[in-house]
Amino acid sequence: MVLLVLALCIGANTAIFSVVNAILFRPLPYDNPERLVRVWATDYSHGYPKSRMSLPDVIDLRDQSETMEGVAAFFDLTATLGGDDPQHIRVEAVSPSYLSLLGVKPQTGRLFSPDEDQQGKNRVAILTHNLWQRRFNSDPAIIDQSITLDGVPYTVVGILPAGFKSVIPGLEGEPDVWRPLATQITPQSRGLHFLMVIGRVKEGVSLDRAQAEVSTIASRLEQEYPASNTGFGIALEPLKQAVVSDTRAALLVLFGAVFLVLLIGCGNIANLLLARAIERQKELAIRAALGASRGRLIRIILTESAVLAFAGAVFGVLLAYWGIKVILSFSPGNIPRLDEVGIDGLTLAFTFGISLLTSLICGLAPALYLTKVNLNDMLKETGRSATASASGRRFRNGLVVSQVGLTLVLLIGAGLMLKSFYRLLNVDPGFSSDKISTMRVSLPRAVYTDPAKSMALFERLVENSRALPEVETVGAVDFLPMSRPPSCNSFTIVGQPPPQPGSGPCTEMRVVTPDYLASVGIPMISGRPLSEHDTDKTTLVALINDAARKKFWPSENPLGQRVTVGNQTFEIVGLVGDVKNFGLDSEATPEMYFALRQSPVSSMYLVVRSSADPKTVAEGVQRELHSLDKGVPIYSVKTMEQYISESVSPRRFNMLLLGIFASLALILAAVGIYGLISYSVSQRSQEIGLRLAVGAQRGDILKLIVGHSLKLTGAGIAIGVIGAIGLAGLMTKLLFSVTVFDVPILVGTSVLLTVVSLVSSFVPAFRATRVDPLIALRQQ
Repeated sequence: MVLLVLALCIGANTAIFSVVNAILFRPLPYDNPERLVRVWATDYSHGYPKSRMSLPDVIDLRDQSETMEGVAAFFDLTATLGGDDPQHIRVEAVSPSYLSLLGVKPQTGRLFSPDEDQQGKNRVAILTHNLWQRRFNSDPAIIDQSITLDGVPYTVVGILPAGFKSVIPGLEGEPDVWRPLATQITPQSRGLHFLMVIGRVKEGVSLDRAQAEVSTIASRLEQEYPASNTGFGIALEPLKQAVVSDTRAALLVLFGAVFLVLLIGCGNIANLLLARAIERQKELAIRAALGASRGRLIRIILTESAVLAFAGAVFGVLLAYWGIKVILSFSPGNIPRLDEVGIDGLTLAFTFGISLLTSLICGLAPALYLTKVNLNDMLKETGRSATASASGRRFRNGLVVSQVGLTLVLLIGAGLMLKSFYRLLNVDPGFSSDKISTMRVSLPRAVYTDPAKSMALFERLVENSRALPEVETVGAVDFLPMSRPPSCNSFTIVGQPPPQPGSGPCTEMRVVTPDYLASVGIPMISGRPLSEHDTDKTTLVALINDAARKKFWPSENPLGQRVTVGNQTFEIVGLVGDVKNFGLDSEATPEMYFALRQSPVSSMYLVVRSSADPKTVAEGVQRELHSLDKGVPIYSVKTMEQYISESVSPRRFNMLLLGIFASLALILAAVGIYGLISYSVSQRSQEIGLRLAVGAQRGDILKLIVGHSLKLTGAGIAIGVIGAIGLAGLMTKLLFSVTVFDVPILVGTSVLLTVVSLVSSFVPAFRATRVDPLIALRQQ
């Protein structure tokens, strides 16, 4: 039993530490990672403290900085890899210096040369080791051969080593191909913020000094280009911090939770060892009489505790291997560096340290007990020492009170997470996800150079898919809800004074087919929907959502208003409901919808409402697409429910782990209470027999024992509530629509713990009522 508890507690701590170590502690797998930084554009006027940068700003920063060794930009996209079996792949367009900035060396071939960002010279590509194996059978002859991406030929110049990963994985996952980012500048380029940027600070230069310099550069650009750069700054963030920032708080909370489980388990074992020390007091007294010092007796106790702890650590490491697999099996896909999780030297060192700490904690109670009792009195006693029993009871009671308090802290945390997750799942996303399958189609730009051609294919695909069996409605949109991070596209309102540079309105923008809104159940509030009659020959029109109305036309009717986007002016003809585009826990943002026939795009998601199996729907759409163009595959086949599920997966992950730890803590606390009451009953059997002999009823004995358990539980609950309130700040970021001082959760978890205490103490209490007074008194 002791080994099982130790193995569970140490194994759980080892498993969680392996995750924390891989994500938070282990250096990034790049050359001198401590000097790498993420470079952000700051746009506080629109509420974006961390935004992407424009290409001209990146070039200016690279050329003007004296504290940066290098600056490289990148962005992710997708492409169709041509051949007999066209395949959708992930591509990362990067500055030529990107890979060398990270210190990457190719397995075969070379990296990009500095001039391969020039138009005409940038038709080169580097393959990942994975794609090289999967698609080209690890053929080394692929170097200097041509592949086609979206119908455009690229020459393969290198293969990256196995295991190399991008700094920031794209929306579709890790890239398959890297290609140079062309540095073709247009007058509009400085206003297009679409690039992620990294940099390397020069050796010996502090981050503060580098930040001061880039802030000066940002101010200079703001003065030179007020139309595009007013309000924009530049911020540096250590790359590792940027990679793991979204997961740090949750991981630390989980790590703290599993450590509390360890302390609760240690409390159980300490109680057992204390009881054993009391049972062995005659033996220990004899050792003392033979010359053993009190310190030597304490070392004996601690050594026994250490042997148990290290044995538990061995089994705990074995359990940790299994625990890591369990954690990874239901972890959300957006946690960085999960593939690096494993038991390494640092994790084993942590396990050794935690087992040493465990041995000290478990051996502390019996060791302290030995420092307080009189060994000579122990030797003289023929029965149990009254002094020893009183001292031992105080230790044991204190341990159980501590266990109950720590358990309540975990139960409150798990309860808050559960309630938070329940409320999150009941948030209206603004659209219907029932029976909706989605898939993406991206047309090769080199083939579909005419926007009318791409528009025609999408319209025919929607029309043909509508005729598939069991299909109710079909629509298309360039970006689904919850499929991309936020963006803010600038526009102006006709008839209003021109905004100050950098302070103009901006909104999310989507291109849709007429049936899209009805297909996903986004309601029309007023006005009319988009229709097939909205073409490039008619008035350009747009729909806005209610969030846009509240922000830009709070006191007037937006219908009939006109907005200018780029060099085109659109009339607002309809008002639609809000959508949670970036997760159920996000606020609805202003949004505009444009008609496909008036704003053609080359990539769209098909939205199919059908009672058929999603796989069957996707196969049917793929057949229809192949009948139109055999060189274009579908990809990102998911249901809308999957998008919603993925958006809440981090919170689900946190809730499940914290719930598991809280449940384990509750079981350990129940075992602790049961063990304490059982031992107490055995120690007090003579007292109980005497009470029964002088007329006490069995109900009185039951009340006595259970009442003692409830007193300890009440004290533990009081400590636990205070502890939970004290740790409330750590939970705030992890909760949704729930306060850390949620009274129903505080009361509910306290009641649950009280019930568990009652159940745990009832069996030994009932056994106490069966004590035979004559036998108990005869033992006296």
